Amino acid sequence: MTTPYTAVPIDPTAVMGRRVVAAIIDVVIAIAILTAVFLALAQSVPSGEVAQFANGQAFCDFFNNIAGNAVCVASGDDAFVLEGNDLWLVIGAPFIYSIANLVFLAGATGASIGKHIMGLRVISQSDGSLHGFGAAALRWLLWIVDGIPGGIFFPLVGLITSLASNGHRRVGDMTASTLVVDKSQVGIPPAVIGLTTMAAAVGMPLPAPIAQQPTMPAQPAQAPPTGAAAPPPPVESVAPPPAPEDVAADDFAPPASTWTEPVFEDPAVPAAAPPAPEPEASEPEASAPAEPGVEAPTWDPQRNTYIQWDPALNAWMEWSASAQGWIPISQ
Repeated sequence: MTTPYTAVPIDPTAVMGRRVVAAIIDVVIAIAILTAVFLALAQSVPSGEVAQFANGQAFCDFFNNIAGNAVCVASGDDAFVLEGNDLWLVIGAPFIYSIANLVFLAGATGASIGKHIMGLRVISQSDGSLHGFGAAALRWLLWIVDGIPGGIFFPLVGLITSLASNGHRRVGDMTASTLVVDKSQVGIPPAVIGLTTMAAAVGMPLPAPIAQQPTMPAQPAQAPPTGAAAPPPPVESVAPPPAPEDVAADDFAPPASTWTEPVFEDPAVPAAAPPAPEPEASEPEASAPAEPGVEAPTWDPQRNTYIQWDPALNAWMEWSASAQGWIPISQ
């Protein structure tokens, strides 16, 4: 019987909630930069000119139709005009922030500003190290696909692929072979079900199953007599039934034997050891075979002690190491 190893790793990429919050933080920062640059460069249209139209949007619609190198942006009853060069600065500021945040900062530290705030890092799928500048640039470039249809404001493709794929990978992650994990997982080879295995993650095979060792049988405390096979345990039916009152007990006694009852000097103190059987000098005379234990004490492996028949007590006896004497066999 073997006990196999089972490994059920926890998916280190199960951080989608924090990834969404980190993406929102990065987008909010980009919008804040765009707004700040716009307000710094845009020229406010005098309210008198806007008043000639229904609202600021109506003024901007008219202005954008006639202006060649300027853009009007409305906000309620207010209108703001950006010249051509200023417009490119407003558009370019979030773009430059995106490269700095998602390529250079992420490539150097493994995370954008939003991911740093949420405690996330982007690691290599192969060994768990930080993904580096090349993978960061590839992930940033693939926002062209992940951002469909609404760009950074509604990246539907990236959201669907992150939720449906093993390792929660968007298209940029699949192309760059990267994973987004908690910062505590940096440097640990990732183990993702369906994408990597625990054995591949640690770079070594799982240990072989441990075979159950066979149980060794217990050895008897005292070896049986040398030169004789251990006799079978006594059968209760061997003991003769009690004699009726009108029949002599000698009629039911077992055959005569050479057994002698142990003699103790003090009944309260048992003998130190059972009497040893006398060695036979020569071949015994041919006679009817005696029952086990009648001629001499016999080793009983079931009781782990010596047994013999006591004609005087008309019962089977066993040697008790604790009592240091012969006692009736316990039932």
